[in-house]
Amino acid sequence: MATDADEGEFGRVWYRILHGNHGNNFRIHISSGLLMRGPQPLDREQDSSHVLIVEAYNHDLGPMRSSVRVIVYVEDVNDEAPVFTQQQYSRLALRETAGIGTSVIVVRATDRDTGDGGLVNYRILSGAEGKFEIDESTGLIITVDYLDYETKTSYLMNVSATDQAPPFNQGFCSVYITLLNELDEAVQFSNTSYEASILENLALGTEIVRVQAYSIDNINQITYRFDAYTSAQAKALFKIDAITGVITVKGLVDREKGDFYTLTVVADDGGPKVDSTVVYITVLDENDNSPRFDFTSDSVVSVPEDCPVGQRVATVKARDPDAGSNGQVIFSLALGNVAGAFEIVTTNDSVGEVFVARPLDREELDHYILKVVASDRGTPPRKKDHILQVTILDINDNPPVIENPFGYNVSVNENVGGGTAVVQVRATDRDIGINSVLSYYITEGNEDMTFRMDRVSGEIATRPAPPDRERQSFYHLVVTVEDEGTPTLSATTHVYVTIVDENDNAPVFQQPHYEILLDEGPDTINASLITIQALDLDEGPNGTVTYAIVAGNIVNTFHMDRHTGVISAAKELDYEISHGRYTLIVTATDQCPILSRRLTSTTTVLVNVNDINDNVPTFPRDYEGPFDVTEGQPGPRVWTFLAHDQDSGPNGQVEYSIVDGDPLGEFLISPVEGVLRVRKDVELDRETIAFYNLTICARDRGVPPLSSTVSPDAPFYWLYLAAS
Repeated sequence: MATDADEGEFGRVWYRILHGNHGNNFRIHISSGLLMRGPQPLDREQDSSHVLIVEAYNHDLGPMRSSVRVIVYVEDVNDEAPVFTQQQYSRLALRETAGIGTSVIVVRATDRDTGDGGLVNYRILSGAEGKFEIDESTGLIITVDYLDYETKTSYLMNVSATDQAPPFNQGFCSVYITLLNELDEAVQFSNTSYEASILENLALGTEIVRVQAYSIDNINQITYRFDAYTSAQAKALFKIDAITGVITVKGLVDREKGDFYTLTVVADDGGPKVDSTVVYITVLDENDNSPRFDFTSDSVVSVPEDCPVGQRVATVKARDPDAGSNGQVIFSLALGNVAGAFEIVTTNDSVGEVFVARPLDREELDHYILKVVASDRGTPPRKKDHILQVTILDINDNPPVIENPFGYNVSVNENVGGGTAVVQVRATDRDIGINSVLSYYITEGNEDMTFRMDRVSGEIATRPAPPDRERQSFYHLVVTVEDEGTPTLSATTHVYVTIVDENDNAPVFQQPHYEILLDEGPDTINASLITIQALDLDEGPNGTVTYAIVAGNIVNTFHMDRHTGVISAAKELDYEISHGRYTLIVTATDQCPILSRRLTSTTTVLVNVNDINDNVPTFPRDYEGPFDVTEGQPGPRVWTFLAHDQDSGPNGQVEYSIVDGDPLGEFLISPVEGVLRVRKDVELDRETIAFYNLTICARDRGVPPLSSTVSPDAPFYWLYLAAS
């Protein structure tokens, strides 16, 4: 709006657009100056602003004018769709080996709107098949899966671009991608393996087999070669054509050096993935080789003679380089198999096992030299010999054999010195070595260890303690001969040893002394009193005993039978003469024919004599006295009487008594001591009795007692006492 200070016609203001209204997008009210849109629509995308020059004037031709610049900004509405820079994008020769995440192509669309209406998001509508994705903001298409030219060579994708404001206008384009074929596929052989059979000694250059491989890529020529792991021997015999894959003979093929070859063939088209196949070549045999014994074959073996029949004792091995029946080996025993002691069995066409065919006996034959023949089954067969030495080992299967199986009868003097040879037992053993080493033992009959036996020589000898015939006169020795084998074998024999007597034993009385008790008197005359016996352990005259009384035979009272040893009384035994005992010294003497070697033993025979009361007591004199006794003294001693009785015991014990001449009993005599005295309570009175004539009796204690009362000869003593 403009103002004009004039009045009237010159003060009225008119408006018009002078410049900037291109395309009549605006109009202005001539009188009010209101600027309005024109008949043509606005297009912000074409002109986002308009600069208008508006003039205020009074008259068209008048000089008074004024103008102003008016800037009109066009606000956007989402009326434009995104437009791709290309209707079709192409990416040609994308490598099929492109990895996941590889950038493929960028599509670009523009939207002339502003704000969200001008922001574009991209999306693959179809044709990606899971192999591609598009960044919705940048339009970068990348791979999301592995590509494979052999599977699909090209992709046509429909891509949309959408703005971000309602009504969300879209634009579209297409993306065409082709793949570049690369050597990414493995070469493949037609067969996983090949087999061929050829005869040995085949001519050089002979075709054996053709291998063939193909490649899906089919870009380069496929070439063939043996891989590095194929043996040098195989490469020396065979070669392969690098282009055709034909394998031919290159060297001399000898089945015995190699009957089977494995060739690994590699097919390569220059790509990273090659293929290989295995060619198996079998070389067929001709019978051009003889069996050969293996060094492990037994040549020398030792077999115990008790080896059971059927026991394997040796193994031989022979190999024939030929194949089939030409290489099958059988074994046989050609020589040395005495009496068919062994047999050989073939196993696995290469092993010969030697077995015991019959019982062995080293004592019959201890060594075999066997000729083992190995033959193949070719026509004609080829053969090879091998010597097998078999030593039969001894086992302890033979007991000792004693030279005198019925025993030995020998004799030896008793008392011979220690080490005196008695007899030698000899034995042999058919075994050998330790099994034939013999040891000799006395196993029975030598309980007193009189003999010893040399365990090596078999000699029986006396020990230092000599044999004693009186202890043992005969020995039945059982001798055992043992070998040293395992188990030990033995034999026994008997040695009968008679001990020859020597006069080395004096007669021995059965008692150290003899003693008898007899009554004296005539009843023993000519009666056998006692038999004395002595034994002499010797034999014959050396053991025959004679007896004799050599001392103590008082007045030859006794007689002794020299042969029987019976002692008898030749005279009456007298107690008083012998003092109650005869001590006889008796000898026993053997009858050795050599008088100087006779042996004598002595014993004592005590003949005790029982006393019988055959002697009366006797006084030394018929009377005693006279004795003077002083009167008036009480109990004086008068005399001691002593009577003797040759008997013994009670028969010789004397008792004294006054038997006459003491009518008043004034005297007493001790019965044992014979002491005569006046009684103590009596005083003699000469005036009354001046003379006493006492009769003293001595009586023994025999039964019956002997005294004067029984014999008129009994002694009495007469005593005359004078009073004073």
